[in-house]
Amino acid sequence: MFNPTILPFISETDTDRPMNILTLTKDVRMLFGDFTITFKHLSDCQYKIDYANPDQFLRIIQLPVTRILYLPLDQRIDPPSVEFLKVYHAIAKILYLSGAGEYIDRFLWDMDEMEGGQVNPNGSSRIDEYVRFKLSDGLEGMQVDSK
Repeated sequence: MFNPTILPFISETDTDRPMNILTLTKDVRMLFGDFTITFKHLSDCQYKIDYANPDQFLRIIQLPVTRILYLPLDQRIDPPSVEFLKVYHAIAKILYLSGAGEYIDRFLWDMDEMEGGQVNPNGSSRIDEYVRFKLSDGLEGMQVDSK
């Protein structure tokens, strides 16, 4: 089930704390944000960085690699949360193994295709409009018996 120790790290006020920040290149950040790559905790500050899909066809970067995250001696910066990265790794694997990642990508792509995009200017989502759009699209070809 869900790891309860992660809750403080992802609560509203703590999301942007240094313990949840990694400095990544643009390409790696994009892959990490899309749950395409993960950091698998090996020991202390050592991680195996790899694609969630071990058979990833298009590889923007060459993985897997094992890296040690070095910390400054004065400890001014907290290390990334091991628990956060473990949960992130699990989510990436679940999205890949279940096929849900592809489904979500298609869902977001369809929402982008709608006039106005995914998000309203005020930051709210248009999910209700998307669901109505998909339902009405699916109903167009259905015959209604009017007895």
